[in-house]
Amino acid sequence: MKLDAEVAVSDDFLLQAVAHRDCSSFEELHSRLAGLVYSTAFRVLNDPDDAREVTQDVFTYVWEKAPQFESRKGKATTWVYAMTRNRAIDRLRSNRRRFRLRDEFREEREVREVVKPMPTALTDLERKDDLVRVREAMVHLTAEQREAIELVYQRDMTVKEASEWLELPLGTVKARVRRGLEALRQILAVERA
Repeated sequence: MKLDAEVAVSDDFLLQAVAHRDCSSFEELHSRLAGLVYSTAFRVLNDPDDAREVTQDVFTYVWEKAPQFESRKGKATTWVYAMTRNRAIDRLRSNRRRFRLRDEFREEREVREVVKPMPTALTDLERKDDLVRVREAMVHLTAEQREAIELVYQRDMTVKEASEWLELPLGTVKARVRRGLEALRQILAVERA
């Protein structure tokens, strides 16, 4: 299905030609709609790399799914625009999930690094003495902080597991652990001084 350069062809016609695997129609449709697709994806994502990837995904999808397009249900431009917006929103959600998981992992690691294992050079007696001091200092914490720290450090639960165990939001348990550890550091620092 060759296109005559002098005849203006609608986007709908081009998409129908793409459905029949006409590469020149696909190239023409791409050149017409690439700007719209990219700018739509960029408005949702606010990231040029993600917008480029969504643009590529959309045109791959257009090539694969063009036979499913029905011009009686709407215009080709509307179909491609809706597809772009949906894919960009999906990408945004995926990025948010990924960032949230990364942040949770980072916070979990930070919480665990606050109380590091004692250096191996310490004698058993020194270790026992340190444990006694920590236990004595824990008495000064709130019951909620003490419970959260015990679950994470004595029962070796993750903060997420502790939040499920306590039936509390993850952020609440993180805050209790963080504040409790901060208070322990201050108490132990005063004792050492």
